Amino acid sequence: MEPITASILIILGKYALDKGVELGKEVGPQALETAKELALKALDKLREKPTGQVIADAFEEDPETYEKPVAKEVDKAIQEDAAFKAQMEALLVHYDQLAAQFVASKGATHTSIFVQGERNVTTTGDITGATIITGDNSTATNSSP
Repeated sequence: MEPITASILIILGKYALDKGVELGKEVGPQALETAKELALKALDKLREKPTGQVIADAFEEDPETYEKPVAKEVDKAIQEDAAFKAQMEALLVHYDQLAAQFVASKGATHTSIFVQGERNVTTTGDITGATIITGDNSTATNSSP
């Protein structure tokens, strides 16, 4: 599975549960709009194929049950379509920037970790004490402030 798929699924899953009501409280209205765009584009991509259409429709009705089939189809689309992958990466970065701005405006910090590529990890916010495990089980721990 492509590492970026996990980041897409986190946002897609949170958005799909209640059309972003709770997610919007966490990340603000602008990041929520980006999450909505990401979710719609991901599901629209799946709908380009007949089986993807069925899976996307079922996911919208019951996100928890159909999470794994959607993950498989999104991952397949990421692997097969470089333009789609680039579009998703750009939306993830934009989402994270907007979420961080919203959270900072509330006097808090926003921490995100997006995995892009086999061993490329992008972080924002304070990750002091965080442990990141890469695909080959190498571990990086940041203990300094």
